Amino acid sequence: MNRLGDGSALGAPNGFVWYHALRSEVDQAMDWYERLIEQRDVRAPWIAAHVLGDRIISSPRWPALRRKMNLPG
Repeated sequence: MNRLGDGSALGAPNGFVWYHALRSEVDQAMDWYERLIEQRDVRAPWIAAHVLGDRIISSPRWPALRRKMNLPG
């Protein structure tokens, strides 16, 4: 993964979310999704709904991530 960078560049976690989501690696996608939220990427709510969908909402990590984005419960 070093050739892809460390994900610290603004918006870079987005690509890692997609990569891991497409490989059905939900835990890794969630790790990168959290980084995306921390960067305050405006795509984060859209990604939750359209990329990760039920996989993210059914995760025990979802309530904390939802609160970070100030989304309704």
